[in-house]
Amino acid sequence: IGWCDWSSDVCSSDLLNRSRAQLLALFGIEGDAEVRPRERLSACVDADDLKRLGEIATEADQSGRPYTAVIRVRRENDGDLRWMRLVGQSFGLYTPDHSAVGTVVDITEERALLHSLHHAQRQLEDAEQLAGVGSWSWDITSGDVHWSKETYRILNVPAGTTPSFDQVLALATDDANRRASGHIENAIR
Repeated sequence: IGWCDWSSDVCSSDLLNRSRAQLLALFGIEGDAEVRPRERLSACVDADDLKRLGEIATEADQSGRPYTAVIRVRRENDGDLRWMRLVGQSFGLYTPDHSAVGTVVDITEERALLHSLHHAQRQLEDAEQLAGVGSWSWDITSGDVHWSKETYRILNVPAGTTPSFDQVLALATDDANRRASGHIENAIR
């Protein structure tokens, strides 16, 4: 759905939103948005997340550091559950001009993609284990090698050991090593 930035005069609790319409739209607030906008925004946030956000913001206020939080928002107009990432910073703590600024980003699609990616990764791991086949990748530029869990198991190498391409070649027979080296050299050219 999008993102917006915001600012707030904390002492008077006024939402002085540079992108007020965008923020209210993210939360699905329509109609007379002048009526209790802060309360209406808060009402959209999951109760546990709102409590946690308050704790995070208070700690950030006291430390003078920015904060980041991920919250669940139930949009006011359609009841759709959305995930939002908030990044904020408080200024002038304990002064009459205490204010805060921040950004709100809808990360619902990002979370869905990550969930799908993790699900596909688990399915690949299950399939490799059932088939007794491992997989690996090699970044030619950096030299980084990644082994699947099943590859570690098949090669009897402790999980977490940083694999290298030389290790792969050392585990192969001389004939397989020569063939693999030749294929790799041809592919790099």
